[in-house]
Amino acid sequence: MSSQSERGRLIFATILSTSLSVIFIVATAGSASAAGLTTTPSPTSSQASNSSATPTPSASTYAQQLEAYKAARDAYQVALAKWKVDFAVWQSGNRAAIDANNAAFQLALDQFKAAQKVREAKRATIDATFTAAVGSANSESKIAMSSAKTADQKLAIRKTLENAKTAALDARKTALDALGPELVRPTKTALVAGTPAPVKPVEPTKPLEPIKPKKPEVSPSNPKPTKSENSKKLSISPLPTQKENIKS
Repeated sequence: MSSQSERGRLIFATILSTSLSVIFIVATAGSASAAGLTTTPSPTSSQASNSSATPTPSASTYAQQLEAYKAARDAYQVALAKWKVDFAVWQSGNRAAIDANNAAFQLALDQFKAAQKVREAKRATIDATFTAAVGSANSESKIAMSSAKTADQKLAIRKTLENAKTAALDARKTALDALGPELVRPTKTALVAGTPAPVKPVEPTKPLEPIKPKKPEVSPSNPKPTKSENSKKLSISPLPTQKENIKS
């Protein structure tokens, strides 16, 4: 009995010491957290860079561009009025040279139109001659083919037709080559005599307006019924037949 009681006291002492150790550890952790000894994680480099980076405004807004356009337009109006005056003075001082230049251009243009008209008429005649030659060869080939009896006769007729078409093509090419190169339309030349004409100012371009974002579409709480739903509501059920009335 003494040995059993001694063993029980040892077990009790071991449990008691373990419990006291646990209580001491828990109390120490609670006091440390209460005193503010908990550590917080330090921000990473990416978080620091994100917090320091702020969006920068654009260098030139639409309002600034519009103000610059208005100023450029006002300057253009002034330059245009000055150009009109300078151009009128230039015209009066170079009237003889301008008239001579315009007359030379008009004469060259009339000559070009006349030569082009003659060229087009000759080309039309060449095309008509070629079409007539090919048509005549086809007609003669059909007539000869209708009376041909043997394969050799038909082969000879086809050969004659091919030779006639080749001769017509060669004659057309020779006639077109005889016309010479295509004519070039004349253009006005710059004045040789006198001072050069003043340069007309260029009108500024208005900037484009920024695109406004679209408003989100809000679906109504009570949407209107569609046509199919209305037709279903307004549909009239068919009247019962005589057999159905008797059954009822």
